[in-house]
Amino acid sequence: MIEGVPTRHSHHTLKESAGKIEKYVEYWYAPSLDLNLMEVFCITDIGKTTFHTSNLNMRGPSAALFQVPAGMTIKDNASTLSQKSQ
Repeated sequence: MIEGVPTRHSHHTLKESAGKIEKYVEYWYAPSLDLNLMEVFCITDIGKTTFHTSNLNMRGPSAALFQVPAGMTIKDNASTLSQKSQ
């Protein structure tokens, strides 16, 4: 679980030489979001880089985003087009 979301972990070795792992990647994938919530990339000579998704908000967007702003009106183009064709 990452940020309260169930995840699947996978580990991939990208390059191995002389019995030593030189590069690998780990993923924590959230199927419900279709998103990798965390990724760790490690290259032996360079170091480790981690990408982590945080502050997830699982609530829906605000209803105000779908309301017509004050002072604006909605006109139906279909009625305007039918009046012009008459």
